[in-house]
Amino acid sequence: MQWLSPTTPAVVLTVYVVLLGLVVTRYAAVSLEGDLRRNNFMINLVGTLWAVQGLVMAGNMIGFILFWMLTSFGLHRLLEHFYLRQAARIVAWEKFLVSRFGDLCLLLSAVILYSTAGTLNFVQLASLPPGGAGTGLAAGLLALGALSKSAQVPFHGWLPRTLEAPTPVSALLHAGVINAGGFLLIRFSFLVSQHADAQLLVLAAGSLSALWGGLALLVQPDIKRRLAWSTVGQMGFMMMEIGLGSPGLALIHLMGHGLYKAKSFLWSGESQKKSVTSVQTVKAWRPWLGLGIWLTVLGINLGMLGYWAPGHLVLSTVVWAALLPLVVGAWERPSGVLRSLAVGVLVLAASTILSLTAQTLFSLPEYSPSFGLRLVVGVAASVLLALTGLVTAFHPLLGRYRWYRRAYASALHGFSLGRWPEALVERLRPGKSLLRGQ
Repeated sequence: MQWLSPTTPAVVLTVYVVLLGLVVTRYAAVSLEGDLRRNNFMINLVGTLWAVQGLVMAGNMIGFILFWMLTSFGLHRLLEHFYLRQAARIVAWEKFLVSRFGDLCLLLSAVILYSTAGTLNFVQLASLPPGGAGTGLAAGLLALGALSKSAQVPFHGWLPRTLEAPTPVSALLHAGVINAGGFLLIRFSFLVSQHADAQLLVLAAGSLSALWGGLALLVQPDIKRRLAWSTVGQMGFMMMEIGLGSPGLALIHLMGHGLYKAKSFLWSGESQKKSVTSVQTVKAWRPWLGLGIWLTVLGINLGMLGYWAPGHLVLSTVVWAALLPLVVGAWERPSGVLRSLAVGVLVLAASTILSLTAQTLFSLPEYSPSFGLRLVVGVAASVLLALTGLVTAFHPLLGRYRWYRRAYASALHGFSLGRWPEALVERLRPGKSLLRGQ
């Protein structure tokens, strides 16, 4: 039995986890000074980081599932640090129940693969002939487990409500633990790539989550909630990249997103509230500038369908969606136009170079879907960019319409989808659910 698998992606991610752990533990030691339970917190934090490293380096499914579960249990303890806060306890139990579903999916997939191949070593599993009996079901179960771990729709409801936990927990969760689902699919890309149904499941859930998170984050009243919903959307984009046959690109996206989220949470400070009813003053030309930029990006995306892999178009969409508010807003400050455009070009160029070299960097082969799927993805990615970018540009003008205010209120609460774990907590632990307070 091979217990360690020091592949290139595993080594790179191990270094990433070590660096992330150093930053988070140092921040936690300072921020929790005076907390009577700080020692317990630090033990749970270090234990969770150790479990994540074990998960990354595991060489077989037994070790992978063991560290997968230990990571979940460690996170549960961290989420319950402020155990006197009812909201913190309930959300921790919601996450606990969702995680047990993911555990079950992984255990069932391990049983199926062992009965099919007679081994659980990753090296031997990667050499299985395509289309083996039972491997399609195993791939589907792995996809479900990954979606539940990475807070994808409809398993996402707990994530935006974990902000009762200490800030270091939010940084570790959004920059590290939440990525475990994506790493699972990257690790098993050799299996998922053989089954179109599993690819379609990952792609559909990722697309819906990217749209859901992207729209919800635009209306959140404070920075931490926007970051939480952003994680749902970014994990959705990463799932799209995996489903479209670009696991190396997804790995780059995973680490880039993690570094950004760790920095954002640790430096977030006081949440800055904003009025959800105020109508901002906006120059008449600003929305139309956003529309013009979006039409340009749409043309670029559709024009590159025949040259780029669909996963690269997804990354292009992510970058443009992030840069659109920056570029549009800069036109109101003439001195910032050139600087914003320069930053945009550099970021886009760097992301393009990384996306094109990901396959070589991580030795993760890409598999190309049909042109029909390329077209669907190109249009879908452009629609996602349109909804997020145009809402950002036109929000001050649309606020005067009743239908938009209703949609705004619905988005503020996550469109009221994904609350089933909360109802399940109410059933299993009567009187403990937050539903009673609403």
